[in-house]
Order: sequence, then C-alpha cells, then structure tokens
Amino acid sequence: MKEAIDLKKYSSFVDTCSLVKKTGKLNRIIGLLIEADGPGVAIGSICTIKSQIRPPVKAQVVGFRDNRTLLMPLGDIFGIEPGCVIEASEEQPSFSVSPEMLGRVLDG
Repeated sequence: MKEAIDLKKYSSFVDTCSLVKKTGKLNRIIGLLIEADGPGVAIGSICTIKSQIRPPVKAQVVGFRDNRTLLMPLGDIFGIEPGCVIEASEEQPSFSVSPEMLGRVLDG
C-alpha cells in the first residue's frame, strides 16, 4: 500500500505563489517619466517593461495620475516605445552593501 502524501509543505508554497500576472501597457514617456495604463500595483513596486526590440527594463512605481501609473526606469530605456507591455514583479527594491561601507555615512 502506498504512503499518504503530506500536502502541508505544498500548501505554504501555493499560498505564496502568484497565479495571476498583473500587466499594463506603456502609454507615454516624458523624459525619464513613464506613464502606463496599469498594472494595478502599489508605490515602490518593481515592474518589468517588455519590448519586442530590446531586452526587458526594470522600473519602479513612483506615483499615479488620472488613473495611470507613473514609473521611473532603473536602466537604459533606449528603444522603449508606447504599447510595450509592463508586467508587475514580486521583486522588492534592494541594493548591495560591501564590508567597506561598514561605519560609513551615506548621503543621498
């Protein structure tokens, strides 16, 4: 007779797994400010801008205006154009710290 499968370890994975992708569409770019219809995410969220002619670019949600999402790119946006798909990411903003920074004061 086969042993019963313990589903508890899979249950916690399913609870944290996002089964729906939140996406939007790039509407316009003014300087470095990117305006998009969606995705419906909070300020500080990281999104990925996907283009057909270049590698994806990450951007951070910085605000909202007239039911549109405002993002600032975290990389080069050359080749990004209106109509590009914007996909919400589970990634949290972060930066690396080295031992050389220990005890230092950072301005900025």
